[in-house]
Amino acid sequence: VSYELSTAGDYTTIKYNSLGQEEWIRHWDGAGSGYNDGASKIVKDANENLYITGSSFNGTNNDFATIKYNSSGTLQWIARFNDAADGEDRAHDIAVNSAMDVFVVGQSFNGSNYDFTTLKYKQPTPLTLSVTTKNATCNGFTDGAINLTLTGGVLPYTYQWSNGATTQDIDSLSADTFYVTVADNAGGSVADTIEITEPAPDNSSALSVINDPFGCT
Repeated sequence: VSYELSTAGDYTTIKYNSLGQEEWIRHWDGAGSGYNDGASKIVKDANENLYITGSSFNGTNNDFATIKYNSSGTLQWIARFNDAADGEDRAHDIAVNSAMDVFVVGQSFNGSNYDFTTLKYKQPTPLTLSVTTKNATCNGFTDGAINLTLTGGVLPYTYQWSNGATTQDIDSLSADTFYVTVADNAGGSVADTIEITEPAPDNSSALSVINDPFGCT
């Protein structure tokens, strides 16, 4: 892990195999291009996940910034810490215990001097998705609906539907197949394919409309 100067300072992490051959390289640019991010320490857990901590500029001062990659270099989550005094916060060391709790230590400016700061992070649970549907009540109707329930991951979530919607739930749907991808704020995502159905056309006689004016015709 290193401090990358080419974009005003990024976290740069490189994985090499046992022969010294590069397997992947990742750059993390905290608050955006032009802001400095300086990594201080990296640690690995029993599952080969990597945790990197350091300092990341927020536009006014530095925060603790801790990130996690899996063994393939996919970003798992990001945790920033800005102490109550809204001053300089600089992380210096990190450790992970057998329960996968993450501990970060550093210093925080309290308005007149620096305090020793220790943080403990619990690992977020995996992002999971469950779906509830309401099918169209009659052939050709557009009263179907899909409701999503999300658990785990890191808020906020973002939604991208195949019909262009970006809300959690969608309604006023006709019979069709819909695709949704939900992403959290730590790089996790889940996707699903959901079908809204409708009854077959009602070919009964006009007499049925008189007997049941609200039926499907």
